[in-house]
Amino acid sequence: MDLEANKITFTSANEQRSQAELLFNLCKQTNPNSLSLKLARLLQFSPAAEARAMSAIHLRKQLTRDDSYL
Repeated sequence: MDLEANKITFTSANEQRSQAELLFNLCKQTNPNSLSLKLARLLQFSPAAEARAMSAIHLRKQLTRDDSYL
């Protein structure tokens, strides 16, 4: 794979990540309870280890708050 192909791949991945973050933040703001339940369900039942890992990370962020500003 040449340098230009790598650049296109990374750009596409970054765009997808940005879209996913926007959707996640929208869900956090509009329906946080449903988001938490769906993340917990994904964590419990997903056969994909990567999906379970990411749902655990996002669920932890959703259920804990950052008190570092105090």
